[in-house]
Amino acid sequence: MRNPPCFRLTQFLPVIVTATVMFGRPGIRPRLDPAVALVLARHEAGRPLEAIAGISPSESKARVRLELDRSTARLRSRLQALGFEILSWPEPSCTAIGRLPVGKLEALLDIESVLFVESVPQNP
Repeated sequence: MRNPPCFRLTQFLPVIVTATVMFGRPGIRPRLDPAVALVLARHEAGRPLEAIAGISPSESKARVRLELDRSTARLRSRLQALGFEILSWPEPSCTAIGRLPVGKLEALLDIESVLFVESVPQNP
């Protein structure tokens, strides 16, 4: 029995497909910048930290910007209890910049007021 003409090899054309893969749920923004997530994964796996923007491998500290839903004294003290060194946090602002030990990055996600964590390049 003969194959139908559509199955002849000479009729196939190469096709290139580009796909976008969304991890997580649509409409929900991840709370960690990909660079911070990479550093956290390397730290948890016991791998050496690389000089990624905002990470000081020698001190094992990350310089991060936090987007917060509010700015209160209680939130400041809770972050400082984690070891967050405040470098910049103008009074009415809901954005804080500071340094934190890499091992404590994941603990930021336990604080509901922390909406997003991203790395900030070290000052030259």
